[in-house]
Amino acid sequence: MLPSPFSSPRPRRIGYLTETTGGVSGPGTLDGGGAPGFFAFRDGLRDLGYVVGENQELELRVADIGSAATYVERADELVAQRPDILVASRTAPAMALSRAARDVTDNAVPLVFVAVGGPVEIGLVESLARPGGNVTGLASFRPDLASKRLELLKASAPAVMRPAVIWNPSNADDAVELAAMQAVAPRLGLLLQPVEARSPSEVTSAVDAAARSGADAIVLLSSLAGGASAAISARLPAIFSRPDAAGQYGVLFALGVDTTPMHRRAATYVHKIFTGARAADLPVEQPTAIELVVNLQTARALGITVPDSVLSQATTIIQ
Repeated sequence: MLPSPFSSPRPRRIGYLTETTGGVSGPGTLDGGGAPGFFAFRDGLRDLGYVVGENQELELRVADIGSAATYVERADELVAQRPDILVASRTAPAMALSRAARDVTDNAVPLVFVAVGGPVEIGLVESLARPGGNVTGLASFRPDLASKRLELLKASAPAVMRPAVIWNPSNADDAVELAAMQAVAPRLGLLLQPVEARSPSEVTSAVDAAARSGADAIVLLSSLAGGASAAISARLPAIFSRPDAAGQYGVLFALGVDTTPMHRRAATYVHKIFTGARAADLPVEQPTAIELVVNLQTARALGITVPDSVLSQATTIIQ
């Protein structure tokens, strides 16, 4: 019988690192980007019987997506708290916590990641089935989705030939997704134009540069969806991976995974480890619920008629 986490003589301490696009970072700052995941994780813990101040301490740190140094600083702060387990929301926080745990504790503290794109490709785990080390979690990327986005773009706007891919070379997920797209683009008759943007503030200028160089569509990677408005101003269709961003930013469509439920699921990984499981033995969970959100408002503004073959696959249509 596994030991109960509630028989511990002290509350279990959980260190949680996420990121913000709000230009601020620190122990308690959390904007709309990281908030839904954090609150879902907290609710998941509560449903499993973990109560803050009684049997659980939840230490939150937030890094600024526009400042690489804040990831290092916030990760070091969390590891210095000597938590029983670390939780990282998204790839950059996961990489930062993995480095901090290795340097300070020699990987003695388990790490659960959430919404990481390619955990094997970026070296967080050895394999999805057998993660190895002291790291496991929930992945948010499947290579087939990258090719599917390009297929849907070509079906919706057949004239597209030279889509620009706005990507952040500092983001490990972006490199994995860009490589997957480059592998399939020739089959679709597309010549991808990678354009770098290292922070959300650089996206508009990157989109403008792509438009001037002859791009006829915009593919936005990672957290760079804010470039959709610039794409629309340039009369270019834009696509993205986060379903929740289709309405917020006005992309033509978004195909991907809602990561909020993943954060709630991450609480079960924490509970399993607290009750005796080894992170190395817990398989990395892959996404199964895929969402396609089509924004017909944007389509009309761009003069695009989205075919029924695409609309029939949509989980949500914004009229």
